[in-house]
Amino acid sequence: MKKVDGVLIILSVLGVIFAGILKVLEEKWNLSIFLFHMSSQGIISLAVMISAICLAAFLARIVMRLKREGRIQAVLQWFLLAVGGFILLAVLLMFSWIGFITEPRYYVYHSPDQEKTIVIEEEAFLLAGYGSVYVKENALFMKNVQGYTTDDGYRPFRNEDYELGWGSDYVRIIFGYGSMGIQKELTIQLRD
Repeated sequence: MKKVDGVLIILSVLGVIFAGILKVLEEKWNLSIFLFHMSSQGIISLAVMISAICLAAFLARIVMRLKREGRIQAVLQWFLLAVGGFILLAVLLMFSWIGFITEPRYYVYHSPDQEKTIVIEEEAFLLAGYGSVYVKENALFMKNVQGYTTDDGYRPFRNEDYELGWGSDYVRIIFGYGSMGIQKELTIQLRD
């Protein structure tokens, strides 16, 4: 019984610590993890959701144990479970916002010599289209180097409305803006 409680608490704390470390890497050094076609932002959301679920399970076990021991009344038990369920639902909805509302999509492109890699994160919400360009630093980390916007929630990479021009230390990206045939251009430096 107590072993399960310990595991739930440890998982909850580790999830929050892991999310905090990823956030510090993102904010302080502009580094993001890219695993399983998910950036740090998605991984942070997932870690916080897992932590919230583990914490809710731990608290539910405590309330049930108190009820069995007769140290808590049935009305209070259901009130605590309902409040805990509401808080858990709010946390899950808040952190799933990124994945379900903006629908981030990732596109990975390699230079012709296969030595440099960029990752395009493309998102849209209502009439806003936007994204970020990352340069892969190594197998695990990528650095956010530039953002872009489009009109009317347009997704140029999903619609294959782009061109990449690779140089020795840069990549030029020309992409559709989404209205009136407008094309935008980004030049990304691949070396510091």
